[in-house]
Amino acid sequence: MQAQVCELLSGILTRTLGRPAGDDLAPVGAMLPALLSRLAEGIEAEHSAGRPLDAPGPKGLLALVDQLTTGAPTELRPFLRQVGGSVVAPA
Repeated sequence: MQAQVCELLSGILTRTLGRPAGDDLAPVGAMLPALLSRLAEGIEAEHSAGRPLDAPGPKGLLALVDQLTTGAPTELRPFLRQVGGSVVAPA
């Protein structure tokens, strides 16, 4: 179920972040700290439960983090800078 939810969220993000340049991404940017924090918590919970991070659930969570950070459009970069060190990926 977690993998399916991640896939659904990824599709929503793809459509939202793929809008033409100039579209306002501020609503997504404002949600970045909370989204990344919850994703990090989910990844940590999976890791703590002994699940390999390449299993479908954790892998989906990691893909969402990637999509919101390294895969994010340049318009989200200022919001990512604001997140700064508040989200730490598990080792």
